[in-house]
Amino acid sequence: IRQLEGRRMRPVPRHNINMDEAELTVVLTEILHGHADPGELLSFEREVAAYHGVSHAIAVSSGRAAQGAVMAAMDLPAGSPVVVPAYAFKTVPAVVRGLGLQPSFAPCHTGHFAMDPDRLERYTPANASAVIVIHPFGQPAPVDRISCFCSQRGIPLIEDSSQSIGASLAGRTVGTFGKAACISLVHGKNMMTFGGGLVLTDDAVLAGRVRRTVASAAPEPDSAVRKRAMTGLANWALTTRAGYTGALLGPFLALNALDRARLDRMFDEPDVTFDPSSIRPMSAFQAKLGRLQLKRLDLRNAVRRHNAERLLDGLRDAGIPGHSARLPETLPDSLCTWNAFPLRVKSPSAVQKALLKMGIDSRPDYMSVYGFKDEWERDGTMFYLPNHPGMTDRDVDWVVSATADILKRT
Repeated sequence: IRQLEGRRMRPVPRHNINMDEAELTVVLTEILHGHADPGELLSFEREVAAYHGVSHAIAVSSGRAAQGAVMAAMDLPAGSPVVVPAYAFKTVPAVVRGLGLQPSFAPCHTGHFAMDPDRLERYTPANASAVIVIHPFGQPAPVDRISCFCSQRGIPLIEDSSQSIGASLAGRTVGTFGKAACISLVHGKNMMTFGGGLVLTDDAVLAGRVRRTVASAAPEPDSAVRKRAMTGLANWALTTRAGYTGALLGPFLALNALDRARLDRMFDEPDVTFDPSSIRPMSAFQAKLGRLQLKRLDLRNAVRRHNAERLLDGLRDAGIPGHSARLPETLPDSLCTWNAFPLRVKSPSAVQKALLKMGIDSRPDYMSVYGFKDEWERDGTMFYLPNHPGMTDRDVDWVVSATADILKRT
């Protein structure tokens, strides 16, 4: 790493799967022995519910399974429109369609990226059966206003708080404003169990229906759970500084020089059609890991917030908002988790290519824009600077310096 720094390069991976010794022990134990205590699942659900201050938490096989289970339990009219943010991860409308419903897209704010409550009424069909709000990148949406609108219209609100576990708005925890919330726990989130998901609700009837759906499905086979643990361990190793520097940086640099688009496509998630039969219980191994992740969540969120504030302050001090770049905005009285640090620029691929030459890996926008494209891209296109608990202040300052230098030259 010192040799790299001498060449104006400091390796900073885009992502870090955060696991300490206790969490690694859980993963290795599953690989070597398997058969985690089934009681871990109930304990995890109780602890998640207590953390959010809700009555019910149900642990399921994935975030899309959580969304599907909630919507199926609501027994929404077949073919009815469900209002979805026009800036969303593609699985959100895919689940809506997979349940025989129709996504109806509402515009999002171009500064904080969440559904815009000022235009929600105009884009909510009279026969809308539900509204789904996403808290993008760990920055809370104006869910208080959206919740009020839904209450006035008698429409159930579903929150997707997959990147914002531990975030809050006006002192109220994200994921508790709607009739229910769904959460993904894949390894890119601020709390992860190598897949899996959660349903949160205070509605006992809804929780009962979700539990019956989940309980009726066969659990993941032990062999698949063990394979999940092995794949997770390998991914963890590659996202450490040593793993990134020794195994990934060289091939990434080669692709960066020869075919940047191919490098970006390596991390695209395939389009999938949602199958309701995929709703099943979370494994005991994932629940055990989730319990440890939950204990360390607030500390890791605090590191992400510290990094994000340092990034924001550094980029502002460098005058970046005046150099064809737009920094992310947050709502007043919000506490963010900063699961990602989005930056909007005119030519993200060129900026990413230049950053990687300096050792800094970044990610192109993985969200999709459904309509309102001219409005959305007026100020450029999104990509994500690295922000994770594996970064030091020196890493953050290097990202600021490199980004500022590149943007001032473009």
